[in-house]
Amino acid sequence: MFERLTTLFNHNEGSFNSTQQQFIFHWNFVNEALTGDPVEGFQDVYSSKVAVHIGDMIHMIEHDTLPQDSDYGPCVEYLLQNNVLCLLQQYALKDTPAGLRKLILSFFEQLVQKLQISVIPHVNVHKPLQNMILVCGSGKYPLSEINFLTSIISKFHQNPSLVSLFMNETKLKNGKSHFELRLVDALISLSHSEEDRVSMKSCEGLMLCCAVDSEYVIDSVLSYTILIQDLVSRLCQRYSSFQSEPDLLLSSSVSWSNLMQETLNTTTDRATLKLLLWIDYLTLLTKASHPNFANKLNRHITKVFFSTHIMSDLRSKQPKTVLKALNTSIKLLRMTKESEMLSVEVMKFLTDDYTLECLCNLLNYDHSDIVETTLVLFNDLIETHHSVAIETLILQYTRANLDIRTKLCLSLENKPELQRSLSRDSGVAEDEECDEETSFIHMNTSHLSVFEQDKDLNEETEIQSDLGSEIRPEIEEKPESDSSKICIETSKRITLEHNAIGSLHYFKTVIVPHDVPDNRRYHHDNSTILLPLESSVEAFLKIMPESIQPQMVGYAEYLHDAHIKVKELRHDYGWLSSTRNDLTNDESESSRLHHGIGVFLEKILSMIPSIPYQSYKVNMLLMSLVSELCYIPHPTVTTLFLDASFTCNTLYLNLADAAASFTDIFEASPTLRSQLRSLNSSSDQDVSDVCRAAFIMEEFCKELGAICLVKDTQPTN
Repeated sequence: MFERLTTLFNHNEGSFNSTQQQFIFHWNFVNEALTGDPVEGFQDVYSSKVAVHIGDMIHMIEHDTLPQDSDYGPCVEYLLQNNVLCLLQQYALKDTPAGLRKLILSFFEQLVQKLQISVIPHVNVHKPLQNMILVCGSGKYPLSEINFLTSIISKFHQNPSLVSLFMNETKLKNGKSHFELRLVDALISLSHSEEDRVSMKSCEGLMLCCAVDSEYVIDSVLSYTILIQDLVSRLCQRYSSFQSEPDLLLSSSVSWSNLMQETLNTTTDRATLKLLLWIDYLTLLTKASHPNFANKLNRHITKVFFSTHIMSDLRSKQPKTVLKALNTSIKLLRMTKESEMLSVEVMKFLTDDYTLECLCNLLNYDHSDIVETTLVLFNDLIETHHSVAIETLILQYTRANLDIRTKLCLSLENKPELQRSLSRDSGVAEDEECDEETSFIHMNTSHLSVFEQDKDLNEETEIQSDLGSEIRPEIEEKPESDSSKICIETSKRITLEHNAIGSLHYFKTVIVPHDVPDNRRYHHDNSTILLPLESSVEAFLKIMPESIQPQMVGYAEYLHDAHIKVKELRHDYGWLSSTRNDLTNDESESSRLHHGIGVFLEKILSMIPSIPYQSYKVNMLLMSLVSELCYIPHPTVTTLFLDASFTCNTLYLNLADAAASFTDIFEASPTLRSQLRSLNSSSDQDVSDVCRAAFIMEEFCKELGAICLVKDTQPTN
């Protein structure tokens, strides 16, 4: 038994020595060939046996077996003991004969992949590796350099602390130390290569580095490299270099993954291709990278690219420049959906107060393409159904008006000055006398109104707020004062109960303006209750002049589509269910009061009366946008766009103005009624546009009626 074990041990030892001896043989040949006199006619390394022996060394490193209880095999052991890597690094620096550096880079790449993490800190390993990094980035052998650099980065994923070994420290004159991470700097330099394949692979290496799940590594990249600045600078450069037709940005479809797979077949010009590919790369980078890096990159994009280049072009007086900025914004919004963080950053910029005001002003631009593209941008923003876009464009205004004015009115305790101010805001004149049988408080009529009979002021009133929260104020009757006919005292207790998202039976007790016909009122228990939304269906269907009233043909299709879309949007607007109206006594909230319904909604509603005079495409985009707004499962938004009973700046009243304009147009020219049945038969383009506008408004009214009916009847749980 002992003899068999001895024989086996001797056999393994002989195998171990045999492998190491073969490796020593190849190394001795390479070392002698490179240190001796060059052979005559020795032009490059591949014309000599040096390449063969280095190739054998690489092969042996790949298949170097690890003995038990050891971190390295016989070949690596010899490298460490005889300082082989330092000598190879010196030969690579000279690159004589030509091509030697490329071979040695491949050797180092295979070695790094084979080495155990515990071996890399060895001084005879990390020092030569660090010196080899210094020769990278020149671009002489770019693909070999990239493969070598990425092999080191892959080790950071296994042990992030290794990054400290590759920091280059420089002592400054003031005694302080300056650190550099030249591994990343070399990849940045290679990413600027004019050769697409080299640039692509180096960018992939940078993405691999930014994806390391370690704050230490990411902080080192952010602190000791210019990677963030370089990425954003190249985005700005490619945007500035784009001089083609702006429409190409939307019509072209390219992706970084297709370029990686070399399956990109496109006729797009190079400037457009470079810009779109870089946008897609930044999207993938922010999605794959560490959150700290992604946040810093997103903030820098907003600060440098959006705030400087895009905003400057949006304010330009050159239509082509404005269209370039608009189309780039649309493309960014569409392409960044893969990355939640970058997509949110784009939406934050587009919905910023200053940017939003600039975009809304573009809707007044005397250039149809700019108006159409701006509407496309707004459509894309709303169709994201994202909380950032919906909250900033719409809900922050509706909520602020409702909540703060509700608290103001509920806290009134016979204060004539506040009451007079409130009356002025609500359109009630100071000297206007209230109806003898009723008195009311009107709080921003587009959002909330309270109506109560005098004799029932002691009865508890239920008001459902804009997110389904119920406010139950206790109202007691008080003697009328000479200064005001509205005297209300409330308790300090306000109860909030969150109901199902998108509840449509909102405003259980509401004011019904005097000009609302009796058939729109429902009286029960001495209170006036507005009928549900289904009563608005008929109002929308009959809003057009009798001569061109919408026919019921096609109405069933709109109903079917509305049912499907309401169901589909429940998931997209699920974030609304976690939103609550916390009507607290926080005084700081009053400083954030927004007046009106916001510049976005005001501008969109102001375009509705101009439907008879706008182009066909503008009207189609406008109606598509309004349709998306109508589907938002939010009671205040539903009131503003679908309730025909309110007499403020609502969609219904603006459509009524457009219908009145159609009435005037068709009365002035009776022949238009016959032309409406054959839109393309008229040779007069203006007449044809009017007929088209009337036709699509008919269809739009059908769609609104269908949405009203579906939202009022479909369950919301």
